[in-house]
Amino acid sequence: MWFFEHFYSTVYFWIFTVAAFLFGAVVFRRLKVHFADIL
Repeated sequence: MWFFEHFYSTVYFWIFTVAAFLFGAVVFRRLKVHFADIL
């Protein structure tokens, strides 16, 4: 099964992946100042 056989599932997967990455990047940027206290 190739990824282009299910186009909408592939698009949904990449939108979800990019959204999760952007959410993680925003959270990391906001909490970066607190990481030194935890480590």
